[in-house]
Amino acid sequence: MNKRDIICITAYVNNEERKNLLKECITACRKFGMDILVASHSVLTEDIIKMVDYYVYDADNRFNNGGHIILWKQFPNMKINILSKHSHEYPIIKLIRNMLYTAKANGYTFFYGLDFDNILSEQDIVKLLQLKAQAEREDKDFIFFYPPDATWELDGELIRGIYYDIYVIGGNLDKYLKIFDAYFPTTIEDFNQTMAFVTKGKPQCLEHYHFDAFKNHKSRSLIINSYVHEYLSTSRINVSVLDKPPVITILPTNTNKYYLYIANDTPTNQTFIITMYGKSTQYILNGTPIENSYVLIELESDCDIQVEHHQLYAGVKIHDLQFRKNNNDYSRNGIIEMYNV
Repeated sequence: MNKRDIICITAYVNNEERKNLLKECITACRKFGMDILVASHSVLTEDIIKMVDYYVYDADNRFNNGGHIILWKQFPNMKINILSKHSHEYPIIKLIRNMLYTAKANGYTFFYGLDFDNILSEQDIVKLLQLKAQAEREDKDFIFFYPPDATWELDGELIRGIYYDIYVIGGNLDKYLKIFDAYFPTTIEDFNQTMAFVTKGKPQCLEHYHFDAFKNHKSRSLIINSYVHEYLSTSRINVSVLDKPPVITILPTNTNKYYLYIANDTPTNQTFIITMYGKSTQYILNGTPIENSYVLIELESDCDIQVEHHQLYAGVKIHDLQFRKNNNDYSRNGIIEMYNV
């Protein structure tokens, strides 16, 4: 293996389960035969640091603006739209920039980039090494996974085919950085002004940003027409979705009603105990199928609400909410569109 090749891992490990995932990821990546760098917004323990060749820590984990991002679920009788007040594209961009400049400064010329919760099998590591060899034979600078059937709702319409699946990326480090730096702002202030959904009709997600940044370089790219998890089918991709936080919020409807909305978007059972109007009720929600992933409770009069979320790995977390019917701010959380009413 060329000693100027490196594996770069982005990480945010804020609990024991995620620390263990990062350790598994590093152990698996050792089988590439490449050096390993981890870039993180979280402080890593000494035992993890000793497992890698380089560790880059950035304490600035500010999220960028993203108030117009819509997360949605479609049902036969309604559509639930959630507005996010911030997003995480910029801090990830910072990690990518930090890790690749560190790799460049230490003489590396080729990189594979992946997130900490991808646990690669030996079989799939061989496939990725074969892709690197293919890119060299075909004189390609970049390796991207492109799912042509991926869809995204934007301004009420479904669009497809403008995303790279960036759970794994790779390529010539210098050439990647040149395009990356020309496209992405270096400060959060500039990012909020130029990329945080200020342009109507432009998706705000890293997958689209990568496609957009490199769209004029397709002839220099080795394109794999697949999602990462489909191509690396014997690996575990995006495992930390298991501890994805739930949505717990109050939403208005287009029929002038209000609901407490709780949704679990993980594939594991999550338990919620809701106390309101002097009564406690337990709900067990599962992210799949989607019909079992949420609960809606109509709010008819002012009340205080307590939600106990029994988390998979991190104990019980308490969420306190207040419902006041004369409060007009709930529309900032999103809206429930009711049909056939």
